[in-house]
Parts: sequence; C-alpha cells; structure tokens
Amino acid sequence: MKVSNIIIHVGIHKTGSTWLQEYFFPKIRGIRYLYKERDYDAVERLVSLPRTKVLLSDEEISRSMPVRDNKLETLMELKTRFPDAKIIIGVRHFFPWLKSTYKQLVKTGSHMSFKTYENKYGDRPVPDWYVNVVKMMWKDVFVYRFDDFVNNKDHVLKDMCDFIGVPVPDYEDKRVNASVNHVLFWRV
Repeated sequence: MKVSNIIIHVGIHKTGSTWLQEYFFPKIRGIRYLYKERDYDAVERLVSLPRTKVLLSDEEISRSMPVRDNKLETLMELKTRFPDAKIIIGVRHFFPWLKSTYKQLVKTGSHMSFKTYENKYGDRPVPDWYVNVVKMMWKDVFVYRFDDFVNNKDHVLKDMCDFIGVPVPDYEDKRVNASVNHVLFWRV
C-alpha cells in the first residue's frame, strides 16, 4: 500500500469532533491542519508537496446528522481524490447518538418532539452503517468510540496520534459543544 500523507477526520457528528478541531488537531506538530477545507483541489496540491502531511477535519463530510441526506457523495469524491488516505472516524451507540443529535436540533431552534424526531429519523442507518462504508472504501481507518473518548481521552488520543504518526501534543481539556440538558424526551 502506498504511504499516505493525508489524514481525513470525517466525524461523525456528536463524537467529540468540535473539541478535536478546536483544542487538539491545531496543536499537533508535523502536520498541516485544515479545518473544513472544501477546496479539494487546494488539498490535493498540498498533499502533493514532498514531506507534507495534511490533516483535514470536517464532520460535514459524514453528513451524519439525521436531517442530512447525500451521505455518500462527498465520500465518493474523497475516495477518488485520496484513495490512500488515512481516515479517522468517531462512533457512538445509536440511541444516545440519536438523542444527542436531537438536542443539537433543539439548540438550533427546532420545536419538534423527540418522538416525532425518532419516528422520522430513528431508522436511519447511521452511524454504524456509515463506519462500515468507510471501512470498505479505505484500508487504513482509525475508529474511536465516543464513550472511550469521554472516559479515557488520553489513551484514545495517544492511539490516534500513533495512527497519524505524530507525537501527542499538549492540549487543554475543555468541554465544548455540550448537549442541552433540559430537553425533554417524551414518547406519546
């Protein structure tokens, strides 16, 4: 397998992506960090430079929020452009993930009940389906579990840095993008 100099963090939503993007990835030495860079031609130019390791992070690649569609379109483009990329993806148990995505929706102003949300989106095959697709498309995939990320962040970050091929940077452990705790989950 060709050695890749691009690492792509594809999310998914509600798995610690914001913290990684704001407090961890920017501190990693030895990489060029790109946050939500959608100009893939520019990314290709950077990746083609000798000895340039690029980390692109954008959870929108996964389109994993249940209200989003076209989940495979961006993946297909990335696979075509970066067939040997290393992929980082976070996963979470389905029902807590669904509740967290619902809380995010409420945070943005929605008044939909959880029952309506669950009925509308609860049968979507995300996130497990998405992870399986990513693993079929790329050979070098690092999957971390959100529960492990929350409960043993140092270990997950060390494994992630080993996967990237860089030392673990110093980082600040701040809580970001926390869920709304007062959302009621009722089932009628």
